[in-house]
Amino acid sequence: RGVELDPVALYINAAVAMAYYYARQFDAALAQAQATLDMDASFYPGQLFLGLACQQVGRRSEAIAAFERASDLSQRSTLTVSALGAALASDGRTTEAAAILSELDEAARRGRYVSGTWVAAIHAALGDSDRALASLERARQDKCCWLLRSVRLDARFDGLRNLTRFTALL
Repeated sequence: RGVELDPVALYINAAVAMAYYYARQFDAALAQAQATLDMDASFYPGQLFLGLACQQVGRRSEAIAAFERASDLSQRSTLTVSALGAALASDGRTTEAAAILSELDEAARRGRYVSGTWVAAIHAALGDSDRALASLERARQDKCCWLLRSVRLDARFDGLRNLTRFTALL
């Protein structure tokens, strides 16, 4: 409805892409993110959700490129950098993903907020379920606004869903 009322509102268009992503309608998320970027290619939330959708449909190099653009456009926000790290890990680029984890640790030491939810996605992609779950627990303690939708809906956590600790967290 928001898009009907204000079809050029970038945040509303990106929110629709996000809703499609979390509904696992990845092709629709791709189309909506691209429509958002057609209005303004420098709008980093559009790049972020384009990357997330690309990642889920197997377009890993496009996902990484979108996350790199989102990171640059957002001045390396910890949200976009974390997404890039998870995509690199999913692509088997573990050294680069580890460098992202170090960057995020340094950002946290300097007082920037780093969501445990997004860090958990990197650990999950690296196959480190213990660290992923510890990061999710930290996100719960921090009352991270991304936690609930991520643990309930984000496909990047599907590999953890059968674990007792994950079920308990959920």
